Amino acid sequence: MLVAELSAFSVPTQINAARALANLAREHTGNQDAIAGAGGIRRLVQLLNSFDAGMQAHAALALANLAREHTGNQDAIAGAGAIRPLVQLLNSFDANVQAQAASALYRLADDHTGNQDAIAGAGAIRPLVQLLECTNTGVQAHAACALDLLAEDHMGNQRAVVEAGAIRLLVRLLSSSDMIVQHNVARALFSLARDDTSIQDAIAAAGAIRPLVQLLSSTDTTVAGAAAAALERLVLNHPANKSAALAAGAYASLRRLCECGDPEGVSDAGDALAALGF
Repeated sequence: MLVAELSAFSVPTQINAARALANLAREHTGNQDAIAGAGGIRRLVQLLNSFDAGMQAHAALALANLAREHTGNQDAIAGAGAIRPLVQLLNSFDANVQAQAASALYRLADDHTGNQDAIAGAGAIRPLVQLLECTNTGVQAHAACALDLLAEDHMGNQRAVVEAGAIRLLVRLLSSSDMIVQHNVARALFSLARDDTSIQDAIAAAGAIRPLVQLLSSTDTTVAGAAAAALERLVLNHPANKSAALAAGAYASLRRLCECGDPEGVSDAGDALAALGF
């Protein structure tokens, strides 16, 4: 019934249907399968081309939830032609549309090399970097997450993100007052610094080490853990960055994080300490 309502003549009816499908698909594999099996993906992709910003945003959100941790739907959504209109929506004048388009793109890119290639090939990286300059924290957070998952374990995209000017903007956002932005930016720097000395150099030169060390003391252990992971990548096999991190007080902060009780935070802090030689 809800999938059929996506073809209604009334835009409010379509929006309500897309909103309901998004909610049903959220973290529910059975509903993800059912919606895809009923033809929901093809229709939602078509609605990305609506002239209504609310429709665009809700269609993108529904596709993001359908793609989340579901390889079959990632394939189906990309195969239905979603990537190019989602990339185009990054240039929308509506912040919610931009955020939901970025969200859908990172769900498609997550642990999917083919979609990482296709999204970068469709021109997503430069507009995503530009969205880091947006004043809306939701847009910043989603754009940073998309850049993280496009660069993760993908050397070509790592270089493309750096060449698009992302490092300076990401480092600046480490000082955001929004913890989700802080977390996603630290994760993006983690992915960018992997196995590339020149990028380690560039991130450190942009001033990332001191704010990352400060984030180790965040009251949110997921933020602190992400900062520890980013520091681990920056100092690994890099004597100059090790010295800078220690001078900024990383050792004491990482030791405290090791006692936080959060398993992931403890693991990230331990890895960072090991990279520092402790």
